[in-house]
Parts: sequence; C-alpha cells; structure tokens
Amino acid sequence: MTRRIPRTRTAFTIVELLVVIAIIGTLVALLIPAVQMARESGRRSMCTNNMHQLAIAAHQHEEAFGVLPPGLPNCVAPANFGIAAGVNGGAWCQGPNWAIALLPYLEEQALFEKIKVCMIDKYNVCDDCTAGMACPTGFLCPSAEFMDSSMSFTNSSAGANNPGPSNIFKGNYAANFGSDTYLSYKSPSTAGAFDIVDVRGLRGAPINQAQNDPSMAGTWKMGSKLGVKLASITDGLSTTILLSEVLGYPGPADNRGAWSFGGMGGSTFTTKLPPNSLQVDVVPSCQPFAPPPPNYQFNCTVGTDPIARSSPGNPTFAAARSAHSGGGVVVVMVDGSTHYISGDIDATLWQKLGTRRAGDTAELPPQ
Repeated sequence: MTRRIPRTRTAFTIVELLVVIAIIGTLVALLIPAVQMARESGRRSMCTNNMHQLAIAAHQHEEAFGVLPPGLPNCVAPANFGIAAGVNGGAWCQGPNWAIALLPYLEEQALFEKIKVCMIDKYNVCDDCTAGMACPTGFLCPSAEFMDSSMSFTNSSAGANNPGPSNIFKGNYAANFGSDTYLSYKSPSTAGAFDIVDVRGLRGAPINQAQNDPSMAGTWKMGSKLGVKLASITDGLSTTILLSEVLGYPGPADNRGAWSFGGMGGSTFTTKLPPNSLQVDVVPSCQPFAPPPPNYQFNCTVGTDPIARSSPGNPTFAAARSAHSGGGVVVVMVDGSTHYISGDIDATLWQKLGTRRAGDTAELPPQ
C-alpha cells in the first residue's frame, strides 16, 4: 500500500494576500495621523520654547536698561510718526525694532554688531541695514512654512529713487502693540507691551526732516532706555501678552512676517482680531490677489492712502496667526509664561490680554 505524503504549501493564496494588504493599509491609515500629530506636537513645543527664549531675552534687556526693548524707535516729525511704509513713504528716520534689540541676548551678537555698524551712517535701519539678511533661526516657528529669499518682502509701492524696504526675510514672531491698531500705544485703554518711541531728543541736535539728511544717521537711534517699564504693566505681567505668532505671506509684495520691519503684520500684531481670524489684515504692504497655498487662506488690504498707510487716518492692524493644528496660536506673557490660545477665544477677553494698563481684568482660558 502506497502512503500518500501531503504536499507542503509554499505561498499565500491571492485571497490571503489581499487580506494581508488590506490589514496593512488599515494600520498605516491609522498610524499616519498619529505620526503627524506627534510631529506637530514636537514642532509646537519647539515654537513655544523659541518664544520663551525671546521672553528671557526681553527680561535681560529690561535688567540692562530698566525697560523692555522699544517696539520701534522713531525719529521723524509727528506728522510722519506712525508711517511704516519705508523711507519712500516718509519714514526717513527709524531705529531697530524690538527683534533686532534682542539679538545680543539670543547669541546673535555678531549680527547685532553688523547692524549697529551700519547704523552709523544710515537712517532707517530696516530699509538700510537688514536687506538680504537671513532671519535668525530663533525667530522661526518650525510649524510654519519656511519663506526663502524669493518670498522676502520688497515694498511694491517703492520708486526707483526711493527703494524702501527690500529683500527683508520673513519670520514668525511678533510683538504685542495693543488691542486696536498700530497706534494703540497712544491710549492707556489700548496700549500693549510695546510702544513706538520718540528718540528725536536723544540726538542732542535738531533733526532735519528731510530724506537722507546726515542729522538722521547714527547709533543714537537705538532708544534702548525708552521702552515700556514693567511697573507700568498694571493689568498684570501674567495676563498681558508679550509676543505671539504671525505667518509670512508667500509673496514678496506683502510685508507680513518681515522680521525686521516694524510695521503691522511684519514684526507686530494687535489683539483687535482673534487668532487666525477670517477677517482681513490691514497692513502697510499687501499682496491680496496672489494665489495662496492651502495654508494661507488669509487676505489683506491697505489704507486708502498709498503712502501714509499707517497714519492716523489709515490705521493698520494684523491678527496673530499660526500654522498649528487646531486653529490657535502660542503666546508668551510678559512674565515669561507660555500658553496655547484657541482661535475661538472670546474676542473681548483676547483684546483684554493685549492691554497693559487699561484697568481691566483678564484671565487666561484653561489649557
């Protein structure tokens, strides 16, 4: 009697293979969102740490000079005091914004010295001394899309003889200028953690209000001792926003995100609009019709006056914006504490968090 030996199967059947592929596909589909969430969580943590380091630098500036860094030192006559459109628009004499002032405390001393040397014979620091200068990594949030040199801000309204801001790289952190517009500092009810400060009196000689006048050159424009005193933040250091986030717009004619530009939406924001608001930003230089990628569905406009776009008759304002999942933004308060603020925060509460001496009470929403 012949004994039958069973044949050993050496391969999967097509049905079994399809089942295995389906299971693997399901697992991958479940895993990818988790991986993406973990990566974004890590990026947001890095972003939060960057902002905390900036707050530490601001406190080191306060220890050195008795005040927070000025939001923007200005040395033009009152008629042009709020202009942020650049030299071509009448901003003939402006010092370094808050971000530049913090460079020595962020291990960027060499970069700071380079800008300071440039100031010796220049007039508007952003226009004249930071063109083509890459944004320091400490001002970049890894969650946001990186803006290379092709997206650097170049004032589209500038003329051949008055170039204005040109090739200003874009970053992601902005100073709180108050609860209303760029000129919020003028009122106790709206002033934020940073002001535009008048440094004309520091020169020791009359400032001639004319473009490229030699009287406007010099390092005296730093205004390091003219920022906001911590004692003046009577609404509370833990309930007043120091810095938040902005997104660079992917177009060179739009100033939003320009790290050394003191105008609204560049290195400044207000709490007039909630985080990641669907309302338009009103900024000095806007590129509203460039086809935006999916992450940039925010629009903008400018004032009716093509030159004095930040004058009292054409107030500018820009919302805090980020690319974090969930629609919120990271903020760091004056006391150095960091928080994630949801985009659906109560609008009135958000505005209160933007003031330093309005006499109102604000409590941070639970994390």
